[in-house]
Amino acid sequence: MLIKTLLLYMVFCVQLAYGQTYGYSYEGSLDITQKQQFELECAELPHVISCKMRHKDEKGQGEIIIQVEKTERQDQDNPFTPVDVKALLLSYGLKPTNFIEIKTTR
Repeated sequence: MLIKTLLLYMVFCVQLAYGQTYGYSYEGSLDITQKQQFELECAELPHVISCKMRHKDEKGQGEIIIQVEKTERQDQDNPFTPVDVKALLLSYGLKPTNFIEIKTTR
């Protein structure tokens, strides 16, 4: 069991080491159920490893942190695109405001 856990952890770390992180800010509000559903749908987008929402109810705005796997040039038949995230935000009645690449140190 311990070996299996360690192997899964190593695979996860390797994915993160070769991925990219993006942030997409938005205006609007979601309840907890909608937030969980949004995160699930976002994580199903092409090449997305994880998707987490940080929301400030008092300000009516938030940010989505998206971890995307790095892909080779030849694997661009179905690449990650912020357009898909924007469409998902709009489908939940949220107003997309700013998409950024979050620089990570390696």
